[in-house]
Amino acid sequence: IIEYANKLYIGTGNSAGVGKLYVYNAGTSAFELVRTFPKHTHAYCAIVADYNLYIGCGGGLYGAIYMYNSNETSEVVSNLSDAVYAMTTFNLTTYVATGNSGKIYEVNLREKTQKIIDVSSSLNAISAAYVNINQTDYAFFGYANSGKIRRFNIVQGAIVPSLNTLPVSINRLISDGINLYAAVGKTLYKYNGSWLSELSHTEVITDITFDVANNPLFISD
Repeated sequence: IIEYANKLYIGTGNSAGVGKLYVYNAGTSAFELVRTFPKHTHAYCAIVADYNLYIGCGGGLYGAIYMYNSNETSEVVSNLSDAVYAMTTFNLTTYVATGNSGKIYEVNLREKTQKIIDVSSSLNAISAAYVNINQTDYAFFGYANSGKIRRFNIVQGAIVPSLNTLPVSINRLISDGINLYAAVGKTLYKYNGSWLSELSHTEVITDITFDVANNPLFISD
C-alpha cells in the first residue's frame, strides 16, 4: 500500500492470475482496478521516485519494474532475477531485493540501467529500506527464514552483515527518517547505529507503518 499523488494505491497478486494495481476511491469507499500486469502474477511492492509511481512485479519469467504516472504505464526495467520483492531509493538510484539467490540490484530508473551489487546464493532477499545514520547513507536488506539483515554503505559500496538472529523472516524494513525499524519474525527491532529489540509479539509481524506522531504501528498474522 502506498500514497501517490494524494491517492492510495495497493498492489495484489494471485499465483493463478495476474498482478494488479488498485486505487482507492474516497467517494465510493472502494478500491478500483487501474492496471494489470499480464506478464506477472504479483505486484509485490512500490515506491515513489522522480514524480512517478514505480511498481515491482514478479511471478513469471522474470522480475520487472513498471512506471505509472496516472496517464501511462510502461515497463522500465526487466529481467531482474526472480521477482521484485522490495525497493528503496536514494536520490535517483533504487536498490532492489529480488528474492532467490539473494540478488540485490542497483537500478537507475530514469536511465533504465541495472547492475547486480550483491549475491548471496543461500538467501532470499525480500525487504529493503534506506536510512541516513550519523550522516552516512545506507541501504538495508532483509532475508527470508534467516534472521539476517545486511547493510550497504552507499558511498563506500560495501555490503556487510548487520543483524543475525533466529532463522525467521525479515518481513519489513522501514525508516521514520531517523531510525530504521525491522519486522524480525515476532519481534520489532529498531536501529540507530545498533540494533535494539523494541517489543515482542505473539504473532509474526508482517508490516510496519507510522502514526501521525511517527510512532511505529505494525500488522501481524
